[in-house]
Amino acid sequence: MNITLTKTAISTIMCFVLYTASAQDTLNISGMPESPEKRDLRVSLNADGSKFVQFILWNQVWVRHFENNPGTMVNDNPTNYTTDIALRRIRAIALLNLSPRYRFFVNLGIDNQTYNTGGGTGSGPTGMGKRADFYYHDAYNEYTLIPDKNQTSGEASNFTLNIGAGLHGWNGVSRMYNGNGITTLGIDIMPPSATTDLTDQFGRQLGMYVRGHWSNLSYRFAANKPFATNLIPQVGGPAVDNNSKGNLAYSSYLTYNFWERESQDVSVFSFNYLGSKKVLNIGSGFYTTANATMSQPSEGIFKNHAITILGADVFLDMPTGHRGAAFTTYISYYSYRLGPNYVRNIGLMNPGVPDPNFTGQRGFGAGNSQLIAGTGDVWYGQAGYLIPKVEYLPRLQPFVALFSRNFDAVNQSGNTYQAGVNFLIDHHRSKITFQFDSRPIYDDVSRRIFRRGKEFYLGAQLFF
Repeated sequence: MNITLTKTAISTIMCFVLYTASAQDTLNISGMPESPEKRDLRVSLNADGSKFVQFILWNQVWVRHFENNPGTMVNDNPTNYTTDIALRRIRAIALLNLSPRYRFFVNLGIDNQTYNTGGGTGSGPTGMGKRADFYYHDAYNEYTLIPDKNQTSGEASNFTLNIGAGLHGWNGVSRMYNGNGITTLGIDIMPPSATTDLTDQFGRQLGMYVRGHWSNLSYRFAANKPFATNLIPQVGGPAVDNNSKGNLAYSSYLTYNFWERESQDVSVFSFNYLGSKKVLNIGSGFYTTANATMSQPSEGIFKNHAITILGADVFLDMPTGHRGAAFTTYISYYSYRLGPNYVRNIGLMNPGVPDPNFTGQRGFGAGNSQLIAGTGDVWYGQAGYLIPKVEYLPRLQPFVALFSRNFDAVNQSGNTYQAGVNFLIDHHRSKITFQFDSRPIYDDVSRRIFRRGKEFYLGAQLFF
């Protein structure tokens, strides 16, 4: 890790924080109503404030207790349960608005640091979780070809068009593939994308995109160069990630806004407006790239396979009655075509590895891993209710969610169940989330579910 770079970036941000200004054409990354007392971290670059730099700081801390899959070893010891404290996200985000038409967006930070995972280079054998790498999540330039207002008459435009390039997250497929980690209903975005941190960098790829709206239809299209993968498949085994032929990836996501039209200042969509908007959207999208995975059906015979992901979803968020009560729900479907018997296990901030000396019924994957992606089908749904305001108390928002998958590589479909409650101290700016998960654990040999794993989370978020 470049310590000098990190210190310089943080020092620069803190210097800019000394200057604040009232909101004017500001970046609203969460879709939340602005507090009257809140002032943006912002620097004006000219007299009228039309050129500016705006900053957003964000921190998520988790306390976790979960059951490991059978056959897990943590720090060289067989381990059934893990309890830890983790830094899920730490971000510093900046928008440089150089003119009404041109801007630069950058998102820096770290992710997934625990006591034994997520460490950076140079952490050494005395602690693999130390000195997490501070890196760019987004870094892209954008130019507005057709703005949302006519600069001569001031009238709203029925059609807008923006073009951008760089390391970006203007993704296709679905709202979930463009999810906002600040405004999630549960503790995190679930399920993550099939390509996350394989051919993308935490959901971003290098490429070009166009985006905008035409009346109530919002659109985004992208052509990207996926990050390189070069895994070699086993004879007769499943397809694995190998895109050595270097094909481009193409993606799109279209949404139709029946009620209020959502902002697209940034690439991510909110999952939880807390009743501040009345939104009903349906969406559909895709992601496709040729020669993205490889299999070896017989010795020395290799076959390349395309990745094609199709998605469709519906999102509803609306106030319901008196004292600020609100209901929100999201339902999505995915068709994954990733190559023969392709399957992927992901354990978020996974502390465990397979125990070579374990002799019992071993789980398919170590630690807290579960099947996230594979050739087959996925359904995901969530719903939450914002309880009416009670004076002097935090807002409460109980929620439930279901993640269901049916993959060719296993012999049984499986569901992950989630339930929890948000304690909203100041909307999403300051909140505490408690969540319980129950995930299916597949047998490593039969590929059938033989037990379930329990997970408990307590998350704290601060965002401004």
